[in-house]
Amino acid sequence: MALYLPKTTKEGFEINYWIVQSIEIDREKETAIIRAVPYASQTAHQAGRKPVDSEKIIVRVKDIVYPSEEYGETMMHYTEYFSTEAIAASGKNIYQVAYEYIKGLPEFEGATDI
Repeated sequence: MALYLPKTTKEGFEINYWIVQSIEIDREKETAIIRAVPYASQTAHQAGRKPVDSEKIIVRVKDIVYPSEEYGETMMHYTEYFSTEAIAASGKNIYQVAYEYIKGLPEFEGATDI
């Protein structure tokens, strides 16, 4: 599983193949950390080339609960996506859930499954 999302790095070269490199779940703190790394292409990844670490994206997922609506909207992202119950109910593995989650983020707008 991977995502296709073309971008140009700060150095000016093209990357377009993204994989979730790792997922860390902390059930006690109710947080998840997803590390997504890009490659120049799917071919580069399959050839064993290294990812473009300078462009990796680290996503921290947690629930945000405000005391009232005047402070902001409560978001239950960990509970809705990464809690044991949510993963079991989804019928997906943890990587499928992570890909689904990051595709909803602004950084991955327009990404398509490969």
